[in-house]
Amino acid sequence: MRFHGVCYDAGTRYDEISSRRCWDAALVEREIEAICSELHCSSILVFGSALDRIDLAARLALERGLRVTVQPRSIDGDHATVLRQLAEAAELAESLRRDRPDVVLSVGCELSLFAAGVVAGETFRERSGPLLSGGPPSDDVQTRLNALLARAAGTARSRFGGELTYAAGGWEVVDWEDFDRVAVDHYRGAYNEASYVSQLRALTRLGKPVVVAEFGCCAYAGADQRGGAGAEIVSWTPYPHLDDPPQRSESTQARYLVELLEIFQAARVHEACVFQFVEPAYPHAADPRLDLDRASFALVKTLREDQTRADAPYRIEPKLAFHAVAAHYAANHGHR
Repeated sequence: MRFHGVCYDAGTRYDEISSRRCWDAALVEREIEAICSELHCSSILVFGSALDRIDLAARLALERGLRVTVQPRSIDGDHATVLRQLAEAAELAESLRRDRPDVVLSVGCELSLFAAGVVAGETFRERSGPLLSGGPPSDDVQTRLNALLARAAGTARSRFGGELTYAAGGWEVVDWEDFDRVAVDHYRGAYNEASYVSQLRALTRLGKPVVVAEFGCCAYAGADQRGGAGAEIVSWTPYPHLDDPPQRSESTQARYLVELLEIFQAARVHEACVFQFVEPAYPHAADPRLDLDRASFALVKTLREDQTRADAPYRIEPKLAFHAVAAHYAANHGHR
């Protein structure tokens, strides 16, 4: 595996609320420095809805020698909105690439789920049911998705001169002709454990570099069986909490990540990015019902100064998974 990476959320807007209410340039710089010098990454996937934030995180990463993938996200945007944001992101990525060549542009993530108009449903929550619980989407859905991706690739190519990719959901059948890299969000759970490796190897036979754009696990017993659905144990009303808190298990998360990294290494994956470095919306707490970090994919715990405020300043503390991934990356020359 040539590039060992992590996903970094610069703030994604869900229902008009940002996943990162606390955003501070000095804090971001400390986090990017930890990704580089302590986690031993050689690449980073920076995603989010606010392009100025992506710009800051990407520039800090490039200054430290990391390969950067820029990925804009417009949750529940219609096709015109998605393409308009992508055009701006492509111009941003090109400005970054002019200074340093190690910039890749991803035209989006799981657009059948996150963009309106490919699958029926006004919100991504309404669309998630039929997409994530049933069989493969219909041919019509795949046709609409690939039509949107063709437009996205054309929009990006007209403004960006570097490598282009897209982060596909496991249920999406993508025509990769317009892209330089094949990328997939490849979580493992009870639902796909038997076919997980064969699905990955099928991608490597397409003749293009294969990227695992996301893979991850939450920090509780049994989270390894839930895969990408691990965070669904959180109840958000009347306040964020866990109704029936599962046993906290950082070792489950750490073991899962290392197992998958070894699979990727054996399959000769080009790059893999752990989902994700930090999730401030899922803070750690001593009270098990308030310990949202159990349901977080983050490699570090978020410790808020004021537990009652989503925008409160915070500090981070590495979890077992952080140390396990750092050791694997260091041993496999993750940092160039």
